[in-house]
Amino acid sequence: MNLDQEIESLIRFNDIHPKDMTKEKWLEDFNSFYEIMKENFPYLYVKERMLGYNWLDLKDNYIKRIEEAKDVKEYLEIFFDAITALQDSHTSIQLPHWFLDYFFKEGGYAQSYFMKFPTYKRIFSEELKKASEYWNPIIKEFYEERTGIDYDILILYSKGEYRIFDGHGSWKQKYGRGTVIKTVNGTPIDEAVKESYEKDYLFWDVKRKKPYLLYIDPKIFGSKAKFIIEKNEGEIKEVIFDTSKDYNYTFAQAFNYPSELFTTKIWRGNKLAYIRFANFEGDCYDNETTEYLKAFYEKVKDFDHLIIDIRGNSGGMKESWMNNIIAPLAKKKLTSKMRAAYQKGKYVNMFRKDRGYKLELDKNDLTNFPPETLTDDYNVYDASITVEPLGEIEFNAKISLLVDNITYSASIAFTLFCKETGFAKVYGTPTKGEGIGSGTIFYVLPNSKILMRFFPELGIDSKGNACEEAKIQPDVYYESELRNFDELINFVIDDFLK
Repeated sequence: MNLDQEIESLIRFNDIHPKDMTKEKWLEDFNSFYEIMKENFPYLYVKERMLGYNWLDLKDNYIKRIEEAKDVKEYLEIFFDAITALQDSHTSIQLPHWFLDYFFKEGGYAQSYFMKFPTYKRIFSEELKKASEYWNPIIKEFYEERTGIDYDILILYSKGEYRIFDGHGSWKQKYGRGTVIKTVNGTPIDEAVKESYEKDYLFWDVKRKKPYLLYIDPKIFGSKAKFIIEKNEGEIKEVIFDTSKDYNYTFAQAFNYPSELFTTKIWRGNKLAYIRFANFEGDCYDNETTEYLKAFYEKVKDFDHLIIDIRGNSGGMKESWMNNIIAPLAKKKLTSKMRAAYQKGKYVNMFRKDRGYKLELDKNDLTNFPPETLTDDYNVYDASITVEPLGEIEFNAKISLLVDNITYSASIAFTLFCKETGFAKVYGTPTKGEGIGSGTIFYVLPNSKILMRFFPELGIDSKGNACEEAKIQPDVYYESELRNFDELINFVIDDFLK
């Protein structure tokens, strides 16, 4: 069977309008989704080691819930719970209002980049567009109810604890700044968080060896969840946090990240320069940004030290950093020997053949790899990244890279590249998780035509560590106070000037 035939057989749009979905059709969609994940999703065993459960064992519970569901909202809740329980931030139900604009916009970045691949052309078809136009208002309303920080307080995870950092109205008088969350509904907060795997994505605290949430959205524990809090002065009290649609924080506001794509600073007296990249999204990097970066590099090429900051950078396209950071600044050809493990499922390998990796590695030559990748269920491929220097700028500064627990996806690949090639010395805390690979892939539920995406490969570093499991460790560990953006910058400057 050639690739075109595989695409036709594996990417299906059944002849049913989403408004005519029955319980039987929802069950068919779930079973289809379950089998795709079982045979293709690369992180099932990584997540079992980290979080203590195997997603495949949850099937009967989801089937029972579907059989008992009474309306579309309940069906959506089940599917959102099931895909969140896979616990991978790249794996989610796609919001129609986003991809209708991103993938169907004529002349846009997605049209020029993704639509050259036959798999993507088949998925982002007229059938998907029509179904998504139906689902758009329904899923948008449901998602807005399910997510968002819309309480009168901002609770963030900091150094092993959940603390109140900000709020609305009279929050300081009611709760106090820095107050610690101790329990929710009578359960210690860490235990409650660990059991919230269907409602939000869990991060992993490498230092303290436990899962955590970036922030606490109280409603995932129930609309009237009761919290025990401990104020700085030692007072302990039970509270139910207030809610309102007027309460909201952007991501940048919550964590105090600069909102601009690039932030630059120059300390001429110390021959130090700094640049922050907020993201590596492909459509943000054009000829204008390339020229802007080139001019900045030219200005600081004879400095002693350049700090590159990708804290809070959740990724984008690896080509963005390859072409706009490594190639202009490297003095020689650099190669990072990354690996990508795929399950042997037909679906994921259809995408791999379309736009992924071709060179399969001999497992007899692999040591210290995740045990599942050495079984007959997986193949391991060469995912090395090589960048040739442009040779246009004689760049002499030493380079430091700043990362944190939100550094993710393409930014992780950049971090690993810097570590393995010696391009930069890495400061901060371990990164979030995976990022090595050819990018996310999509799956359409054949009846409802709801679009899902997931990450197809398990990224592995040159030492055999699964990046999702081990993270990318900094060369110099430094855990800043949360929301103190300048603390790590000042630490690196002091370290350099010693």
